[in-house]
Amino acid sequence: MMGSQMKLYLWNIAILISFLPFNLISPVYAQRTSTKSLSENPAANERQIKREAFSFLYDSTWVLDKSDTEYNPDSFLSFDSRTKNGFITIIIYDHPTDSKKNVNEQLAEHRATTMKTSTYSRFSQWGKYKGSGVILKGRIMDTYPGEIKVFSYSNSKVSFLVVSQIFDDDKKLDQPGLKVIENSFQLK
Repeated sequence: MMGSQMKLYLWNIAILISFLPFNLISPVYAQRTSTKSLSENPAANERQIKREAFSFLYDSTWVLDKSDTEYNPDSFLSFDSRTKNGFITIIIYDHPTDSKKNVNEQLAEHRATTMKTSTYSRFSQWGKYKGSGVILKGRIMDTYPGEIKVFSYSNSKVSFLVVSQIFDDDKKLDQPGLKVIENSFQLK
């Protein structure tokens, strides 16, 4: 009896130890929020951001990150997604910028840091704006599959850059919130 209890005890310790390295080397795993308790069909309670240069609607389950050091209600807004695992950041410039350069810089940076083994495709329409865009698909921080979407637009007076990130497992809950912002965003 003592021998079998000792084997069971050692087996349980071996199982526990086998999970430790994954948890220790994967900070994204520890930070990722469970989405199982969220309703899959939330009521669309939209709120509005209305500034002098732009306006848009957003899903009230998304949270504006006012603690971000870059936060500025007129030029830098970042929202945490419904699941708290994704985000969208909108940067408004009060001058024209090079949209292709903006997107290519973001592409290079994300491929060097966030999605080292990713594929990407280009696009040119975000909401009602034509510009330059790229969607990266792969494993975010080499862990969970997801996508990063970057878009930039410029005219002779103003420009903007939008960067969003969502995990594939959260698309059902987070994609509608991204679409609300994209479809309602308007420069004035």
